[in-house]
Amino acid sequence: MPRLPLLLFHRFCLACAAVLALVVEAHAQVAPPLSEWDRTLGGTEHDLLKTAVPTRDGGYFLAGYSNSPVSAFKSQPRRGVDDYWVVKVDAQGQRQWDRTFGGASGSLNYLQDAQQTADGGYILGGYSNSGAAGERTAPSRGGYDYWVIKLDAQGVKQWDRAYGGTSEDYFTSLHQTADGGYILGGYSSSGAGGDKTQPRLGVSDYWVVKVDGQGVRQWDRTFGSFSVGPFNNGGSQLQRVRQTADGGYMLGGAINNSAGGDLTGPIRGDADFWLVKLTAQGTKQWDRTLGGPGTDVLFALFQTPDGGYAVAGTSDSGVGGDKGAPSRGTGDYWLVKTDALGVRQWDRTFGGTAYDHLSDVCPGADGGYVLSGSTASGASADKTEPGRGGGDAWLVKVNDQGAKQWDRTLGGLAGDFVDRLHPTADGGYILACGSMSGVSADKSEPNLGGNQSPDMWLVKLAPPAVRITGPAVLCPGNPAQLVATATAPVVAYRWSTGVTTPTLAVALPGTYTVTATFAGGYTSTATQVVAPFIAVATIGGDSLLCPGRSVVLTAQASGATGLLWTTGATTPSVTVSQPGTYAVVATYPGGCTSRAQWRVRAVPAVPAFSLGRDTTVCEGSALVLTAPAGLAPGVAYQWSTGATTPTVQVAQAGTYSVQLVTVCDVRTASRTVRHRPCLTIPTIVTANGDLRNDRFAILGLRGAWSLQLYNRWGQQVYNTTAYRNEWGENAAVGVYYYLLTQAASATAYKGWVEVVR
Repeated sequence: MPRLPLLLFHRFCLACAAVLALVVEAHAQVAPPLSEWDRTLGGTEHDLLKTAVPTRDGGYFLAGYSNSPVSAFKSQPRRGVDDYWVVKVDAQGQRQWDRTFGGASGSLNYLQDAQQTADGGYILGGYSNSGAAGERTAPSRGGYDYWVIKLDAQGVKQWDRAYGGTSEDYFTSLHQTADGGYILGGYSSSGAGGDKTQPRLGVSDYWVVKVDGQGVRQWDRTFGSFSVGPFNNGGSQLQRVRQTADGGYMLGGAINNSAGGDLTGPIRGDADFWLVKLTAQGTKQWDRTLGGPGTDVLFALFQTPDGGYAVAGTSDSGVGGDKGAPSRGTGDYWLVKTDALGVRQWDRTFGGTAYDHLSDVCPGADGGYVLSGSTASGASADKTEPGRGGGDAWLVKVNDQGAKQWDRTLGGLAGDFVDRLHPTADGGYILACGSMSGVSADKSEPNLGGNQSPDMWLVKLAPPAVRITGPAVLCPGNPAQLVATATAPVVAYRWSTGVTTPTLAVALPGTYTVTATFAGGYTSTATQVVAPFIAVATIGGDSLLCPGRSVVLTAQASGATGLLWTTGATTPSVTVSQPGTYAVVATYPGGCTSRAQWRVRAVPAVPAFSLGRDTTVCEGSALVLTAPAGLAPGVAYQWSTGATTPTVQVAQAGTYSVQLVTVCDVRTASRTVRHRPCLTIPTIVTANGDLRNDRFAILGLRGAWSLQLYNRWGQQVYNTTAYRNEWGENAAVGVYYYLLTQAASATAYKGWVEVVR
């Protein structure tokens, strides 16, 4: 069989995308898309892009096959003649990494479909005639086999599997299933043998394989009819498989055989669309053919929200059978809407006067449909724009009843073709294209593989849109200006205030809306909220400056774009070593400012001081200790007695201290106060009964004192350990020797006292 079967035409996809404005957006009518950006990726030989899958990180996963060695965007050497080649790009199409997967030298490995999997990795599917070599671990079953590779999120291979019979098996489509496995689809000329459990029915049959999450085959099914005819030597060729809402599967492709086998309906012309509905276990529920009197080949389908199906392909049929409109040229886009049982509800034909080939269909954001493919037509029939070069991409948008809303042509001066169309997370679409054009028309980057070697061409589109630029915050006393800008020429602007110019002066906070009207009556609306300025800058730090030190002041101004201190500094923090008032001005987006200030006061130094020399005082007397007074405010006194005044009076012996405390310093002084008894001892006692000086009265006695008295002959006449000034009133006249002692203080007094009358 030929390397590329006749049904596998070069295909390319175009997309219409909604691009969000600043706080946007609603469209009164659906607008034709404009190119947002395009990227050319490849090496020095041919590189074909089959699909571009939006990824969860906002980028895209590109999958196709390549004959290029290490060159340009291709970082790994080729394995066979053609290898699987995948490229991960970011949201703007810039390459992040690429990987090459192939088999034996001289082998042909054609990647046809890919999908991001639930675990963040990727599943790749295609067909290969390699044996076990390179990245392929399974031997050849015979001719081409289905070859499936599972990658992790970084493109590292986790496993690969091959499935095939003893002849040719061409993989076309895959879909991850709800159970974490995969449904694989294509067409086969193999009989029962190898991985194929059912016999061949026609020259080629639909062949679907259900595998688990590790690629282990669970079941396979063959569907076809018996007769053969002129269409690619007869047979059926499956192009798309999708899991349906009920857990079953929908198969779509083309058939040209007469009734028989699994085909229950008639053939209208040379080839018809053929739909086959399966249960979750792969049992056929029903089949349906759709066609006109000519050749009708299905290339794309999806299940619609009402449970029916949108099926689309290429047709050269005129009116007849299921086809309700005449042919425009040698090939047209043909879209058919069916109910849940595949019964046609309506059909639509779109084309120019030359050949137009449909490659994909996807849902539109408004419930309609987007058709994409390649065209050789100029401006004619349903095609409103002229051709760019040797072949172009053509995009047609219809509403939910199939009425055309707009069409777009994209391409360079050479041949450009497209394969898949995918919706993107922002409501737009990404186009997986191939191109041999250099920089020209809609192509912004040069060809990498020469004018006979296609490159991968990734195109992102967006409809005409309006955006508002200008401050989101209104500065006090400073009116703002909002400016409306659009991605296409504008017929008219209208602001919510009634102003019809592109600019609007705003003096009050509020919500402002502008609507731009484009040619054809398309409108786009953008909204900007202008809030009052409420940001307040503050300063944090120490407000007291200690002698010989510095303090750090820090501005708090969340969201500020710039700071300016009175010192000239522009940093968030400044270090100051002088007292004074410091200020900072914070500038915010839109030019608003906020000013804050902070006073730094100097703290006076505490002088060195003394409480005086240590001293001894008489028992029972008080002493006033004095710390320096009249110091600057903020000085705290902390005496060891607990007092907080500059002076303190003490009556007990001991060591006394005081701390003079400020935020900057602590100074301490102390003084020891000792006590000694200070006694007045009389030398004469006049015991005459006049109640004056009748006793030996010692002044100043405190505590326990012992007294011994002796007469002149050394005889002890008195002895007590607790003298209370009671001796002498009855003593005999004479001179007495005394010994007065205090044990607690080891103090002793001795001397003579005379008693007279």
